[in-house]
Amino acid sequence: MFPTLTYADSLEEAEVGADAMLVLTECDEFRASDPLALGAMVERRVIIDARNCLDATASRAAGWSFTGLGASSDAAGTDGRCRH
Repeated sequence: MFPTLTYADSLEEAEVGADAMLVLTECDEFRASDPLALGAMVERRVIIDARNCLDATASRAAGWSFTGLGASSDAAGTDGRCRH
């Protein structure tokens, strides 16, 4: 349907050589990802977290430029899951 897009079967496959990571999902695969390990796969460490479900502190400590869209102190529930 979109011949200019590339589809990947895993987070790791999608990140190899990427210039930025735009998070539009709250899937456990993304939430549980290791920002340091992912950083070794990408060209540039840039994250835009549109779901506010990643750990900004851990990402920044791993050298990522991190932006959370609409970030607020109550973005995640007490169970650690992101709200819809």
